[in-house]
Amino acid sequence: MQCEPYSSSFEGIARSLHSDPNEEIVIRNILKMYRGAGSFSDLVLSTAGNFYPQENMMLDHLRTRLYDLCVEYLEEQSRSV
Repeated sequence: MQCEPYSSSFEGIARSLHSDPNEEIVIRNILKMYRGAGSFSDLVLSTAGNFYPQENMMLDHLRTRLYDLCVEYLEEQSRSV
């Protein structure tokens, strides 16, 4: 699995955060990256068959934290309506 699609996706999301006043749309776009086969959730860091356990553990931790923060944000928004 290649990282390039995710790096460009996150770059686009970062630009959106600066230009789009609707944070909910940006958050939902982040969450879309976690859906389906071959999604951000499935990304494993490796090169030429070399697996990086520490880096993958950190990626998993950060990926989970990002997902949890996005869900928490949307839940708070739905309670405030």
